[in-house]
Amino acid sequence: MKSKLIIATSIVALLTGCATTGTGGSGKGDRLYSKNAETLDTRKDVYIAQFAVSFVTKDSGSSKSTSPMIRHSSGSEYAQSVLKAHLTGVPNSTFQKIADEAYNDFVADLTAKGFNVKPVSDLQKLKPWKKLDPLPVPYTPSGVSSFMKNSSQDEVTFSASSLNLFSVPDQVGQVKPMPYAFSELAEAAGAPVFAINYKVHFAYFDKDTDYEVNYFKDVPLNGGPSSTLSASVTLGQGIQVTTGSAAQFLVDSGGTFSDNGYVSLIDPVIVGGAYGRNEDTTSGSQKAANAFSSAVGFFTGGSTKTTEISVVATPEYYQYGAIKAIDMANNRIVDGLTAAK
Repeated sequence: MKSKLIIATSIVALLTGCATTGTGGSGKGDRLYSKNAETLDTRKDVYIAQFAVSFVTKDSGSSKSTSPMIRHSSGSEYAQSVLKAHLTGVPNSTFQKIADEAYNDFVADLTAKGFNVKPVSDLQKLKPWKKLDPLPVPYTPSGVSSFMKNSSQDEVTFSASSLNLFSVPDQVGQVKPMPYAFSELAEAAGAPVFAINYKVHFAYFDKDTDYEVNYFKDVPLNGGPSSTLSASVTLGQGIQVTTGSAAQFLVDSGGTFSDNGYVSLIDPVIVGGAYGRNEDTTSGSQKAANAFSSAVGFFTGGSTKTTEISVVATPEYYQYGAIKAIDMANNRIVDGLTAAK
């Protein structure tokens, strides 16, 4: 049992770096980037042409420390820890349900603020729509797109079932410009056209959250499991809508005096709570490499240890937590869209 606790403590130290996205998880942190939100002051009719949710399924990070315990240390002596974490147990059908419910909630929030969300079928009748080339759903970056992504994360993107997917950010925290045809659509329709891109991460290792879920109590599974999962196998579990998740709106063809804009999260929205079980899935060959690095490090002053874990999620719990986080993100972003009203 002691060895398991040591492993768990190591995971905490490592994933603090790999899983935290943005500026932190304080419940008081609700900052937004906003550009041209006042554009929407007098525009009540709007369209949503894309609503996409990217789910991080794999991430990695490292921490490195130099040692003052070695005589004549030059600072080059170090111990480096690497963690690779993988989300498992969540089927594509669950990801799709989350994207659909998130979209419906976003529409409801806009409607509550006085907007009239018009059917996307109106846009599909316009000439610029024919210029758009939808991406496959579920979408996973590959080839050049994967290379440009420049991230330790693996992710899969789902679109709301009633909409197409056209563009996904290449970089962490990026608000990526939408295809030019979106601007043409907005001008042809005479109304703002929205594109929403959210990213959901499966881990969080800080103490402060925006909301805490007791899944055993709040999401019973046909009577619930016999007991809640112990802390030693759930450390680091938390679901967050990450920094850079954004709602863009386009109203013109762009340029210096464009009224196009967006609202994006500076602070992530974080829902804490254990939604599954952590399993140490470090391979035998990796453990052997760790041992070899440790032995060589005794003489060279440097060593590296890699740990691999899988977070085996209970799908219903993960779905509940993800929807809760996205609902809070929707509230925050829609409030930002109407802040100038």
